[in-house]
Formats: sequence, C-alpha cells, structure tokens
Amino acid sequence: MADYVFPEHISGDTFHGVRFALSNQNGFINFKGASISLVTDRSETLSTGKGNISIVDAKGGIFEIKEQIISWKPAIYRYALIVTFPGGKIKTYLQGSWKIVGRF
Repeated sequence: MADYVFPEHISGDTFHGVRFALSNQNGFINFKGASISLVTDRSETLSTGKGNISIVDAKGGIFEIKEQIISWKPAIYRYALIVTFPGGKIKTYLQGSWKIVGRF
C-alpha cells in the first residue's frame, strides 16, 4: 500500500483534483465495475457513488478525485482509499493525510 500526502488545502476553496494510475506486478489494475471511496477518520467521504471520484480509464487503472469545493472543518484528516471490486474483493491502495486549514 502506498502513502500519499495531499497538499494543504483551505476549507471552502476549490480543490483542483488529482489523477492516479495504479498498477501491481501484473500490470494496471482493472477498475471495470469497481467503486472507489476515500474514507477519512473524521467521517468525510469522497466516492464514485457520490460522483466526486471518477474512473477515467478502467482497464488502464486510472481514476481521479475530481475538482470540487472541499469545505471540511480544519483538521488533519487521515484517509484510506478503498476499492471494492464487482466480485466483492476489497483492497486499500492508498492511505495518508490531508491537512485542511481555515481561511484566516
């Protein structure tokens, strides 16, 4: 599992998004039919189901956390990025932190 630290973000500002390509020893991870969720330790969630994460190239293992306004309370959020595959397999591919700060 890889660690990724998101850049510091001001609550209420537009997050410009980020794109990831994931692979393993067998090549690109196939996201066809999968759902992806970024779950935090403070009950904030981004997901394909909510429309704020999208699978860009399922066979190429590419997804993105879309550009969007993030208005979470200022804090350091620990997160896990979890993929649920159509057959029921669940895999955490990324984890890390995201510092959200106040405007002033």
